[in-house]
Amino acid sequence: MGGFKEICRQQHPVEVVFDEWLRNFYNMWLKEEFKLQIGADYYERTPTRLDYSLGYYKRRLITKRGILKLDVP
Repeated sequence: MGGFKEICRQQHPVEVVFDEWLRNFYNMWLKEEFKLQIGADYYERTPTRLDYSLGYYKRRLITKRGILKLDVP
């Protein structure tokens, strides 16, 4: 009986791939939003640049699929 519960707890490979895709999608979206906000690409120096970045910080996004770990610029 314990073996059946263990199998039910394991994720299907498709779900693992989808979760990774979703995390990458949100991280890319945050990076693009950051570039729009400051008016320049990473390491790009322009007269219209509005701000700068000091790296990333970690955040968690709780969804129906579980917790996504995001890197916020």
